Formats: sequence, C-alpha cells, structure tokens
Amino acid sequence: MCKLIRKTKRQSFTGYKVVLKIGGKYYSRWTGIEYLCGPVMGVTEQLPNANRRSSFIFDPEDQYNNPDYFGKTGAFKNITGARKSFPFYGNTACILKMVLSGEIWETEFDPLHKTFAGTHIDSIEEIQTAK
Repeated sequence: MCKLIRKTKRQSFTGYKVVLKIGGKYYSRWTGIEYLCGPVMGVTEQLPNANRRSSFIFDPEDQYNNPDYFGKTGAFKNITGARKSFPFYGNTACILKMVLSGEIWETEFDPLHKTFAGTHIDSIEEIQTAK
C-alpha cells in the first residue's frame, strides 16, 4: 500500500496502474474496488461479497490497509514501475493508463519508481494484458 507524503498543486496526473481484469472490468487486487471514471470509491463501497474475488482481497485489519488512502487511488509516474509489479498479478493482470485529478498526492510505494494518488479518475486506457 502506498504511503501519502504530501498534497501537490497539480491539477491532474497521468500514470500507470496494474489491476485485475475480470469480465471486462478492472479491479484492485488489494481492495476489490472496481475502477471506473469518476470519484474513486472507498473500500467500504467495494463490490458485494458475492461478486468479489476473495482470493485477491486483503483483510481490512491487515498492516497494509492505510485508512488515509480511503477514496484515493495511486499510479506509477512511468510505465516501468507498473511493469515491475505486473508479473505478481497473474494471468488476469492488466496495465492501465489513468488520468487522475481532484486532490493529487505525492506517494511512496517503491523508492525507484515515483507514484502519485488522486481522488478522481478522469480516464482509463488499457495498455497491456497478461494474455
């Protein structure tokens, strides 16, 4: 999970995110939320239990659950960061190019690959799939 560092003055940010693609929809491996254009859903607004892929969802009590990240999603500044984590997602992995806006935060995820988070998804474009 990313750590929020500081709020920026950016109006928007274009970045790359690794997600699960299931049934033509994009989901967070960690929270189960579906990625759609619009405000970022919080974990409490995730898919109903019957539709969740429970083997991919973390325990809300897990050490990596950061409540400060509620209503935000992060992305790598460069596609190389996303490609580095791509193999760990399995055969449903997908890399998205996302334009984020709203509150833009500098985040810390991987010291070698800069990341930012936003509260609104303006656009989603599929870049690469595992299949």
